[in-house]
Amino acid sequence: MPTLETVSGPLVALGDALDAQSSRERVGWHVTDLIKIRRLLAHPNSTTQVREYFKGSYLPDWVRNLGAIGKIWEEAVMRTYVMWYSSEGSRVDEKVEAECDGVTGSLDGMFYPSNGSAMVIECKCRFGWSSEDPRHYRDWMPQCLAYCHMVGTTEVLMPVLYLPATSREVRFLQHRITFSKGEVEGNWSTLMTAKAKAEAMGYSSNDLPRD
Repeated sequence: MPTLETVSGPLVALGDALDAQSSRERVGWHVTDLIKIRRLLAHPNSTTQVREYFKGSYLPDWVRNLGAIGKIWEEAVMRTYVMWYSSEGSRVDEKVEAECDGVTGSLDGMFYPSNGSAMVIECKCRFGWSSEDPRHYRDWMPQCLAYCHMVGTTEVLMPVLYLPATSREVRFLQHRITFSKGEVEGNWSTLMTAKAKAEAMGYSSNDLPRD
C-alpha cells in the first residue's frame, strides 16, 4: 500500500494568482461597493449596516473559496472565448477596466461579434441548479446593468458554471441577457444615489475595506 500525505491546497491563492486585477490596488469607488452600499441603505437599520460595511469584515472560508473557483472559471472561459471567437472574425477583450462618474468597473471582458452589438462578458460560478433563473440573483443584474452603462451597451454574455449538490447536474450554460436602456439608466441612477448618500454620511472611497 503506498503512503498518502494530504495537504490543504491554497485555493484562494491559486485564484488570486490567475487574476491580474487582484494584484492591483483598487482606487476610488467600485461598482461592487456601490451595489452593496445600496442594498445596506435599504435595511431598516441602514446607518449601522453601512458603518459595519466600511469597518470591513472577515469573509468565511467557503465564500472566499467560491470566489477563487470563480476566478479559475473566468480564466478558463476567457481563454476559450478568445480562441473560439477570434477564429470567426469576432474579437474578445479580456479584463476590461471602465470608469464613469468617478466609479470604476472591472469587467471580465468585452465581446465584439463580427455581425452584432458589443456585449459585456460577465463570468459567474454558483452553487446551485442550472434550472434557476440568473435574472433573480441579488447582485448579478445590478452589476451587469452598471457595466452596460459604463461601456454603452445593453447586452451581456454570461457564462455560468452551476455546481449543485449532485455532481451529475453540473452544468455550463451561456446566458445572453438584453436590457432596455431604461433599465440600464435607472440602475445607474440608483447607484449614484447610493454613492451620494454614503458621502453625505461622511464616507469616501478611501474608507472602503480592501481585500
